[in-house]
This record gives sequence, structure tokens and C-alpha cells, in this order.
Amino acid sequence: MKGDTFDLSSAAAKRFAVLAIVVALVVVTVPVVVSADNEVIGSPELSLSVRDNHFESSQAGQLTVQITNDGDIDRGGLGRYEERVQTARNVRFEIREDRIDAPIEVKSGPAVVGNLPPGTAQAGFGIEIGDAEPGRYRIPVEVSYEFTRIAEYDRDGSNPDYDDISRTRTRYVEIVVEDKPQFEIVSESTQNLFAGDTGRVRATIKNTGTETATDATVHLTSGTKGLFFGNFDAPEGSTAVFIDSLAPNETHQFSTTVGATEDLTRGSYPVDASVDYDNANGVAQQDRSLSVGVSVGPERTFALRNVTTAGLRVGQPSATVTGEIVNTGPAPVSDAVVRLKTTGPVSATGPEAAVGTLQPGESQPVSFTLGVSPKAEPGSRSLEFVTEYENAAGDTRTSDPIRQQVDIGREMTFTVRNLTADGLRVGENDVTVTGRLVNTGSGTARNAVVALQSSGAVQVTGPESAVGNLEPGESRPVTFTLAVPANAEPGSQSVRFDVEYENADGDVTHNVSPIRRSLDVGPEQDTFEVVDVETNLTAGDSGRVAVTLRYAGDEPISDVNARAFVNDPLSSSDNDAFLGRLEPGETKTAVFVMSATGDAIPKEYGAAVEVRYDEADGDSVLADGLSAGIPVAGGGGGLPLPFIALGGTLILVGGAVTVYRRQGE
Repeated sequence: MKGDTFDLSSAAAKRFAVLAIVVALVVVTVPVVVSADNEVIGSPELSLSVRDNHFESSQAGQLTVQITNDGDIDRGGLGRYEERVQTARNVRFEIREDRIDAPIEVKSGPAVVGNLPPGTAQAGFGIEIGDAEPGRYRIPVEVSYEFTRIAEYDRDGSNPDYDDISRTRTRYVEIVVEDKPQFEIVSESTQNLFAGDTGRVRATIKNTGTETATDATVHLTSGTKGLFFGNFDAPEGSTAVFIDSLAPNETHQFSTTVGATEDLTRGSYPVDASVDYDNANGVAQQDRSLSVGVSVGPERTFALRNVTTAGLRVGQPSATVTGEIVNTGPAPVSDAVVRLKTTGPVSATGPEAAVGTLQPGESQPVSFTLGVSPKAEPGSRSLEFVTEYENAAGDTRTSDPIRQQVDIGREMTFTVRNLTADGLRVGENDVTVTGRLVNTGSGTARNAVVALQSSGAVQVTGPESAVGNLEPGESRPVTFTLAVPANAEPGSQSVRFDVEYENADGDVTHNVSPIRRSLDVGPEQDTFEVVDVETNLTAGDSGRVAVTLRYAGDEPISDVNARAFVNDPLSSSDNDAFLGRLEPGETKTAVFVMSATGDAIPKEYGAAVEVRYDEADGDSVLADGLSAGIPVAGGGGGLPLPFIALGGTLILVGGAVTVYRRQGE
């Protein structure tokens, strides 16, 4: 060594050369070693528990299972990777009914929790417990989930690599079947109960529990309007039956009077039943889980058949309606009288027809006379008939009304012709509909007004058109405006026209039979469409994306603003473009700035474009759902960094070897 100069001719220089070779070899191997500081190791730790696990035999209930994740970390690191290894994913658990050694049936399927980070979640399972002995029962619950055991990543936290594992485990929870009295209605029957009458309901109750119940009271409560206990003169919504004692497996039969109103339809109706009792310790208890079915037979009904009319027209003072009354009920009636009820301009001048006794299925002829006012509306009219009779107990009852449609001769009729509706399509407003109203009747309609009714997808915005006076056979133009909502279906739509007018007496009336016509609703016309997309976007870089839009509306719009929405691997730092004012049919190009990640595959990626604009009336409208394809080209670049590092290392090794060889010569 001379001064600060290193002498390569010495033996030390040879040792230095050897050391350089060793260091270089170490440098070459360093890039493939994964530092323990760049990995996180852990796992979720799942456990199960239950809430409210006490049940009774022969009971349906809800078993709530709570799952808890106490996540475990064996080696820590970045927070987001610690959270991943502790999270159980796609968590699914179900009760294994086939492994339950007890009369317990599971009524609900597997429960799916999804992702469960450290914390708790719960799910309910419907179960039915049969004739199980009191005691404790283990319920197997199979839990399956996925998790990441090891998360490896670069020193800057990027490029993670996950070791994922699927796992299925069976855990057990415990339920308790309690020792207590329980009750069941083992038989029930209803005698002679028809709508409008009273009968009796009989039931047998059984103690299916494991303890004796004393001082028991069975409470029956009707939750059905029209079904009551007791008689018609004192109906009650509930009643009670006392039972001194009921031992396990012992039964007791009871009965009570029950009634049904005339408007209660035929069928079986549940009556809520509860039992108040004292248990073996003398403690008052209650069982609310019972019900008794009460069957209501068909009402004593009647039918009117073979109805004919003679001279039934507007202005006729005496018209005849004839027919046959038939007993269609389950039992005979006596002292029956059929009555015709009328209102308004149609009056019954002969409203009653005596029938007498009618057996089930028997019929008798009936006849009535009617008067029709000149002011009556022509067309179909409903007449109402009722039958009064006596039941087996001698009580007077009235049947449900029988409604019969009859036709009254028309005084005046109309029709609509030459109906047109240009531009009627989904999403359009203020479409003009024109036609001609024709008086096809025999009289003059004064001050006539035609009203168009909304129907189905068609909404009327201008519903009326004044016509004035119409002589027989005369026609006048009518005009309406319509709108069709954007969510309507295109196709043929039926619309109805009503005509209101004054008759010869100056009274306001209208046509009886509505005038129906069909209108064709065309499909919705898109307000905007994407006509072109231009971009030079490449993977790992940013670029301009130009989306050309065409405005297909009918009126000019202003303050038009377009916005683009993309998903990975695309992103946008500038996704708004102001387009200003647009005329119908005009196109403009919206320019956005987008980026593609380096791992983006060269292909076309989907993007959504929405356009918000102001209409001529100032309303702000949003047009969304426009699809655009964004093409991404492959990215460029030189040699990867690991190859550059390897080349430099080889140069260093070569230089060191050369020095060594020269010293050895």
C-alpha cells in the first residue's frame, strides 16, 4: 500500500478478486429470495353459539345460531392483508338433520353469510320438535368456508399472491327440551252451522306433555268477522270452557254454540284457542299454540233463472219481467217471498212474488212489473232480487241479493270514426288524437261533450272535446291529447269514449254503452345513440377517448352534459364533457380522459354513457343506459428489470475473473 493507492500485484489483490466473485454470485441470487417481512400468515377462527335454546316437545320454533370469527394472525404485515387472512369467505352453514339422534326436523335450508371478517353474524333455522323426551340435545352444524392462509407481496405492498384454502368443519350447539304440560286438539267437528244460522262446535283436547295441568280453562276466540259464539241476539267474540284436571295423555271433549252471519262465505275458519292452567308447582301458565277449525256450510241461497223482459224500454210505464226462483241452498225454506228492489228512473209497480215452501232444488215461477222513466239511461241495467224466508228455528232471514242484468231500449247512440294518432309511441307526451263523433241515434244531442278515458299504457292529458248540437246522422270533429309513459309496453291499446249531452228535457245524460276503439302505440325512440368511438388508449397508459353521440329527439335541447362510467381495468380522471345545445339529428363528440392498467388485455371494454340535458320547458332529463365499447391496445416497453440486473451482474463477474487470471500469469 502506497498512500491511498491499492496494489493489484499483491496477494491481497487475488483475495479481493475471489471475494468479488462471491459477492457477485450472492447479488445474482438475491432477487429470487422472498423476505419474511413481505408475507402475512393467519386464519379465521370460527365458533358457534345459540340464543333462546329452550323448546318444548311437539313444538315448531326458530333456532338462532350465531357464528363468531375470532381471526388469528401468526405473522403480521400490512393491514389489508391481515384483514384478508382473518376473513372467512363464502361462509355457509347448515344443520345436519341426518345426524340428529332425536325426533327433530329441520324446516329451512342452509344459511349463507357471505364474507365474515372478525366479528359475528347469525341465521335462523326453522325446526320442528316431535315427541321428544325432556332433556338436552346436541345439534350438529356443518360450516364450510374459504380463506387465505398466506398473503405474499412486494416490499411496496403490491403484486399480492394468495394461498387460498377451503375448509368444512362440523360444530355442535345444544338445545333443551323442557318438561311441562302441552296441549293438542285431536278432533273437531261442526254440526248444522250454515251462514245465517247457529250450530255447535265440538272438540277434543289432549295433554301431550309430561306434567298434569290443573284448573285449566280453554279460551276460544274468533278472529273472523261474522263468526261468533252464542246466539244472534247476544253474539260474543269469545267463550271459555273449564277443565278441572288433565293428566299426560288424557283427553277431554267440550262443545259450545257457534253462529255465522249471512255474509260469511262457505269454508273452514280457524278459532284461536289458548289454555290457562296451573303446573305441578301451582304456577299459572298459558299455552297459546292451539286452534280449532269451524266449518261453515253454504248459505241458504237462491237463483233466478229463465228471465225474460217484455216492452222494457225508455219511457215505458208498464214492462214485465218474469223468471223462476230456485232454492239452491242445502235445506228447505218456508213462507218464502221474492222481492224486487229498484231505484232511480226504473220503478217496480209490482215488486213482490209469494212462493211459499221451497225444497232444495225446487223452483217456482215469479213475475214483476216495471216502469221506465223517459229520463232513464238506455242500455244494460242491474235489477236486485232478495228472498225472505223462515229457517228451521222459525227465524226470518233474508238471502243475499240476486243481481240480474236486463236491457233497456236505447234512446240515443253514438260512434267515433276516422280516429288517428300520429307519433303515438312509448315515452311521448302531448300526442294529438283526432276523429269524428257521429250521432247514430234517433234524437238530437244538445251541448254534447266527448270524453276520452285513460286506459292501460295510454294516459289522457287533454280528455275532453266539445261538440255542440248533433242531429241524427250528423258528425263533428273531436280532438284529444295523449301521453304514453316511458315504462309502457308498445302495441295495440283499447281506449274508451264517453259522450255527455242534454236530452230533449234539458237533463244532462250520457251514452250507456261505452265507445271503444284501438290505438297503436309504437316503441320508444331512444333520445341518444352512440355512433362512433375513437381512442389511442394502450395498456399501462392514459389517453383521450372521443365518443360521438347523435341526438334523436324532436325538439332542441340545451345544457347537454355527457358523463362516462368505466370499470377495471379502465379508469377515468376526466369523465365529464359539456356538449351545449343540440338540434334534432345533430351529432357531437364527447371527449374523456381515461387510463388502462398495465395488466389490461388488448380488447374492447364496455363503458356506460349517460347524458343530462334541459328540455325547452326547462325540465332537466337524464338519458342513461348508453353502451360504448372502449378499445385498448397492448402496451410497449423494453427488457424487464430483472434481465437488466442480471446483465449488469454478469459484466461485474467477467471483470473480476479477468483480473484474477492476469495475476496468475
